Amino acid sequence: MSNYDDYNSDNIYNDPKKWGLVPITDEDRLGPYEFDIFSAWYAPKDKRPGVFFATDSGCSCPTPFSNFVERSDLNWTNRVEEVMSAIDRWNHGMTEDNDYNEVRHNASSLKGKIRNYFDENSI
Repeated sequence: MSNYDDYNSDNIYNDPKKWGLVPITDEDRLGPYEFDIFSAWYAPKDKRPGVFFATDSGCSCPTPFSNFVERSDLNWTNRVEEVMSAIDRWNHGMTEDNDYNEVRHNASSLKGKIRNYFDENSI
């Protein structure tokens, strides 16, 4: 999933296993010199079913999610609607200048993967 493997390998984006998490999906809606990422993970060993999710953005200098240092920095929910709303907020304000059709498709893809996860795990 990550294109930033050479940097800060301990962070959630590059090494979710170290955090006890497994990626569900992620999307980066910007180009090669900046990032704006929505990511979602699940924790297979947790007793409570649900999804962790977060967004991060910046230029290409920092590593995505480098400011996330523990699980409590992530959002968690067991409600699919909450994740859908977060994706909508992340996607809000995109214009045709930002390749709107591709971003809209990416948001739709994110939503589909999240819904599938919730459905497959009866959450």
